[in-house]
Amino acid sequence: MALGSFCTVAVLHRQWSGHERLAYPIPAVASDMAEGAAGGGEWAGLLRNRLFIAGLSAALAIKVWNLVPAFVHGFPMIRLFHQQLWVYFTQYSMVHVSLNFYTIGFAYLTGLDLLLSIWLFHLFYILEIAAFARVGLGVAGFSGGDVSWQGGGAMMCYVGLALWTARGHLGRVVRRALGLSDGAEDAGEMMRYRWAVWGLVLGVAFVICWLRMAGMGLLLATALTVLLFISYLGLARIVAQTGLLYVNLPQSAQGLILGTAGAASIPAPGLTAMAFTNVFANDHMGLFMPAFAQIAKLAERVERHRRRLGWVVGLGLLTSIATSVALTLYWGYSGGAYNFGSIALFRRTVPSVNGYVSHMRSPDPVHAAPFILFAAGAAGMALLAFLRYRFNWWPVHPAGLAVGYTGMTRHAAFSIFAAWVCKLIVIKTGGMLLYRRTVPFFIGIIVGYALAVALGYVLDVIWFQGQGHAVHAY
Repeated sequence: MALGSFCTVAVLHRQWSGHERLAYPIPAVASDMAEGAAGGGEWAGLLRNRLFIAGLSAALAIKVWNLVPAFVHGFPMIRLFHQQLWVYFTQYSMVHVSLNFYTIGFAYLTGLDLLLSIWLFHLFYILEIAAFARVGLGVAGFSGGDVSWQGGGAMMCYVGLALWTARGHLGRVVRRALGLSDGAEDAGEMMRYRWAVWGLVLGVAFVICWLRMAGMGLLLATALTVLLFISYLGLARIVAQTGLLYVNLPQSAQGLILGTAGAASIPAPGLTAMAFTNVFANDHMGLFMPAFAQIAKLAERVERHRRRLGWVVGLGLLTSIATSVALTLYWGYSGGAYNFGSIALFRRTVPSVNGYVSHMRSPDPVHAAPFILFAAGAAGMALLAFLRYRFNWWPVHPAGLAVGYTGMTRHAAFSIFAAWVCKLIVIKTGGMLLYRRTVPFFIGIIVGYALAVALGYVLDVIWFQGQGHAVHAY
């Protein structure tokens, strides 16, 4: 999966970064922080900026204030900057109104159209769910969970449009991989296009064969693998455009298959194998590909030996996987996995496996509602894309329709709205010059938040071994 994801990013990086000029706000933070450093132990330019220090101090002060209740019982917290604060927006839906410094900091570096799109479609989905529930369509499948099919249709159309836009580049890449003279130039990429294309083919083929040996039929294994890579590609592109750290897929590849084909059409061995493939979804966060896309952008700052970076990434990935597997097995058998207290174990893995058991015992029938919502999402994405590219004044980006009501977006929407308001006021009053001057403040917010989380971790290790406190969330 990692090999296929890395090769996909290597193939599409020039299209996204060079031709379409996606924003990549996440690597921009690292680049801005390093800018101005002259070497010899001198401070980088941002560390001498007063606005950067102000943002860092503000975030650090608020988060440290919220650490005090761990030591002083009854000490008041600043609830607006605490992760558990929900209010009812309608009779049928709630809104997460807490502010997250990480989300605000990175969102401020994103375009206004993208920020507007995300919080606007989040509001649209909330009102849509309330309308369906109000007229009684919830029992027929139009519930809050099933509107994810609308986002799933939008995501599939979003990826299709992105690949269609890149068709010229992809054709040149394939010609380069076949050794033809009119192929794309790959001198500045982390991987030669020939290796990338054949690496992608090898990775996809290996995954399909692995799933086939695990108990899936060939058709099911192929469909699941293709849908997984399409999902990864869509999420990687959205992260590259928006810089959102907390965003995930509206619908998993497994959910798409179960909702369209039905569990009754899949033999028990296939369902059993599919139950263990939820790890590929990585909580619907795209596994490796979104991170690889950011690494490819950072590689542009490497002047020489750029292709060595790919080997370093591979070595780091193999090391982390080996360490994680070894520690999980050791702790699981020495202390018991039940005592991990892990969200991944109790809120993801166990309910997922139990859900597949239910599919085997009493498979749900295939409903028409998911197909209707999927088609509506795809049609909406196509319309928004047409308006986006046909009219320069159109203010809403299509990406929000795909991820406007995902699990993590529900937590981040209010922070995105706050960042949109701040950036809109700054640009309307002082233009891009004032915006560039205020960017260090929001980078300082990101760094201050990270330092506060690190401080909370250290305090828990020293004073609260085994009984730590939640100091970081969406």
